[in-house]
Amino acid sequence: MMERAHALTMELTGPTSKLLSTYRLLAKPGTFFPKWKARYGDPFVVDAVNGRVVLTGRPELIKQIFAADPSHYDPFAVQALAPLLGRESLLVMT
Repeated sequence: MMERAHALTMELTGPTSKLLSTYRLLAKPGTFFPKWKARYGDPFVVDAVNGRVVLTGRPELIKQIFAADPSHYDPFAVQALAPLLGRESLLVMT
């Protein structure tokens, strides 16, 4: 399944500038998510400075994500978040 998920993200499009996209996603997600959704469709990908992120606002896809086996996902931005949240934070545990 991991290969299938990886292949799917390779087919998705999204904004191309890693630094600018990351800034926009963090600074004004409510502004840029709808713009990117209109331009690239839903779901779309953002190549952020810490890795590739798939974004969706579709309830059926969100349910699939939360219902999937957690081993299919990697923790995101552990190196960047650990100093801020601590190594024991649930958000950075691997």
